[in-house]
Amino acid sequence: TIPGGVRAYTMDSTGRRSDHVNEDVWKRAHVSSVLRALVRPPPHIPCLVSLSPFETTREEELFLRDVAQLHDLWWKVGSENPAEAKSLNRVATVLRTHFLDSFRYTPLISFFQPLLPSDPLIATHIARAYRCSGHKDQAFSLLAQALESHPDSVCLLGEQAELLLEEGQLEFALPLARYCVQLGPTDPRGWFLLAQTYLASGALDLALIALNVTPMPLELDESPRSVLVGDKRTYPAHPQETFEEPEEREVEDEPEDDDTPPQFLLPGNALKGKLAEAYSLLVSMVNATSWDAVLDARATVFSLETDGDGNEGRFGGSGESAKEVADDEHQQPVHCKRLCTRWLDSLFHALYEDLTAFASWRLSEDGGEQAKGGKREWLARGLLANRLHRHEEAEMAYSSALREGWSQRACRALLDHYAQSGRVPEALAAANNLLIKYFGRYPTLPPAKYPKQVVLPVFRLISVCGMGAVRPAFEALVAPHPSLQIILEDAVKWDVHGASQ
Repeated sequence: TIPGGVRAYTMDSTGRRSDHVNEDVWKRAHVSSVLRALVRPPPHIPCLVSLSPFETTREEELFLRDVAQLHDLWWKVGSENPAEAKSLNRVATVLRTHFLDSFRYTPLISFFQPLLPSDPLIATHIARAYRCSGHKDQAFSLLAQALESHPDSVCLLGEQAELLLEEGQLEFALPLARYCVQLGPTDPRGWFLLAQTYLASGALDLALIALNVTPMPLELDESPRSVLVGDKRTYPAHPQETFEEPEEREVEDEPEDDDTPPQFLLPGNALKGKLAEAYSLLVSMVNATSWDAVLDARATVFSLETDGDGNEGRFGGSGESAKEVADDEHQQPVHCKRLCTRWLDSLFHALYEDLTAFASWRLSEDGGEQAKGGKREWLARGLLANRLHRHEEAEMAYSSALREGWSQRACRALLDHYAQSGRVPEALAAANNLLIKYFGRYPTLPPAKYPKQVVLPVFRLISVCGMGAVRPAFEALVAPHPSLQIILEDAVKWDVHGASQ
């Protein structure tokens, strides 16, 4: 009991206060608070405790019940695509991410399925769960049914195009991808999809054109490299606790002195968000062809001169409409060169520096030269190899860092790599080592929370390989940490995909 009691009241956006607080108000407050907790954790501030929104499955059930009852109000929260705010609003996106990030596909379907009759565009989220769980025929069927009543839905068309691209049906994926950018020309996801589809079709020049006109939500100043300046803030993992050792800030916050490995100073280290996605797509173009082929295509379709006022604007500088770019394959795209937007030109420079550093690393290794920076240099090389999609070299670099001494960052990177590739014994060994370093070998009490960097890769491993493969490997560990057993039990309790297999 709080001394003096508690007086509940509400206050609207204009500052007007009301003492009328009924059950509906409390329900909305509950939903709003949990959604805020799921969207993004608070900044990393000393002594600030971030509580998990769900400690039990019952707490999640109550939240999902309340948020479903408020379904008609979701659109008021806003959407990245105002034309489809009813289904692609931020509430639906946050809920989908909540389930997908922890590989809980069946709970996602169970939650969204009852909403489908009143909102057919919800099929986008359900189809994604079917697709992730390997039930692609059901995803195709559901999307086709929804498209009968909403043939111009960007979210439905985009999901179906991605599914067709994944299945290698390029002759069907390409028209849908082109139609998506015509319907939603300001949505970066549609342009990324179109560029990926052109690349898979072997049209490197068209892939570059599509990437060039992708809307980038950023403001550029006079410096072409300004888009590569990183955000120095760090955020804790959520809802589980994160690791809190000094090494975790080593890469981003280390002063740039003479002892800093040169790989840490590469501009590619600072890429975030949509720029990182665009860079990854550019890397895929190089890996699918070659650096020289990408440069030749760039010279073919782009003018390398800067424009007169040095400002290409918020959404790029080509000035082409979505329809013009989408139909370019019928218009001889090399006939008229375009200006290369500043952010894409910056990515080319960043990729050149990454490729140069990678070639220098491999050349020094072939010559028998040892890494002079020890553990930190191997960590930097691992980050570099990951950015270039060179996963074998990244694994080798992170393993070398661990041989130089304990490194959370290297061990976590290896855990992610092993989980994605389905290497069960190696993944469990890495997870076990992280838990031992975090909690000690024999904790006096079972911890209430576990580091997200361990939980989610283990959940991914279960999703990829099934509990039937993970459980024997766990039992074969020489000294399994007690927390690892609890994480496996949680996978069953929270209905992670593969936990029942």
